[in-house]
Amino acid sequence: GAYCTVNKHIPLFSKISIILLLPLNNPGKNDYCSVRCKGAVVRVEKSAHNDNEYNIAIYFNEINRSGKAKLSQYVQQHLWT
Repeated sequence: GAYCTVNKHIPLFSKISIILLLPLNNPGKNDYCSVRCKGAVVRVEKSAHNDNEYNIAIYFNEINRSGKAKLSQYVQQHLWT
């Protein structure tokens, strides 16, 4: 899943489609790989810093094997950074 900030209220348990753009490890280049998935909003909180923002948690319930592998590799590379 993911926890992120959005600029509009999304009701709890909404089903959403997401495209994650993960930066590739190419120094000096702005290369990204995309991961498409679907999920459900499982948490919604008003931002403490901005009245026009919300912090939401998303549970990924549809992500293909390739997307899982890309996301897992990205997370592993950044756990101890």
